[in-house]
Amino acid sequence: MSNDRRRRGILNRQIVVNPPVQYIFVYYSFFVGAIFFTAGSATTAILLKFMAAGQANLSMLTRSELLTLSMLLLLVIASILFGLELSNRIAGPIFRLLQELKKIHNVSEMNEIVLRKHDFFHEVAKSYNDVLKQLRDQDLDRDQSRDPNRDPKNK
Repeated sequence: MSNDRRRRGILNRQIVVNPPVQYIFVYYSFFVGAIFFTAGSATTAILLKFMAAGQANLSMLTRSELLTLSMLLLLVIASILFGLELSNRIAGPIFRLLQELKKIHNVSEMNEIVLRKHDFFHEVAKSYNDVLKQLRDQDLDRDQSRDPNRDPKNK
């Protein structure tokens, strides 16, 4: 790595390199963080009131406090599931790409990558598929140049 690249630092670097992915990730991270902050604050306030009474009796909590704790628990569970879904949309395409790249030594074993509509990295999959098509075309041309009488459909 050159000295210029090492010295650039965060202020001179292009921070947003894939806006659709990064903006959605920041939005989801903020959303999940806000849920955890709200849940933690409300739970702490309710538990402090509960502990200040000196007795560990759930019947001391009001119906609205119990409802608040229940809703906060559901929000935390939902945000965890939300985070898992987001990570799957990122990790899934990368996993698929890596699986196909491991087969690169034999073009005939490689498959096109088809991602789900809501997955990220469609442009990476398209680039991979374009390169795969070129490799297959080159492989076909090479086979035809060795045997010009060979039918290209019978590979």
